[in-house]
Amino acid sequence: MNSDKSRIKDLLDKRLSIPSSPPQLIFIVNQTFINNFPAPKNPYLKEESQSISSEIDPTFFEEERAFLQMKDLLYEEYPEKYVAIKDGKVIDSDEDNSGLAERVYKGFKPPIFIDKVTREEEVAYLVSPKTDV
Repeated sequence: MNSDKSRIKDLLDKRLSIPSSPPQLIFIVNQTFINNFPAPKNPYLKEESQSISSEIDPTFFEEERAFLQMKDLLYEEYPEKYVAIKDGKVIDSDEDNSGLAERVYKGFKPPIFIDKVTREEEVAYLVSPKTDV
């Protein structure tokens, strides 16, 4: 138990830059805890199904940067719509992010950045576990 607390403290002591996209932030938080606090083995799953990839493709962040740089221009053409960014370009758009994701992942290899083109900033509220650190 003490080693878990010290690992949490170490993670909190590190200075992380907070991503501007809440889905990305949630993904990074999830990956951080998955990598540092693995779940117990499930006896009903095959061994090869037990691990989760900890690698985040760096081009995902390049796609996000491209989206952020183009955001004002994108708003003129795609206001309040979701866009998919691949290789720094819009490859598709839709009002429904699920339908968009389904289409683009059928035709393109990841990483693909999908976000809503809006003038409002999104706010993510995350519940933090209580610790005695």
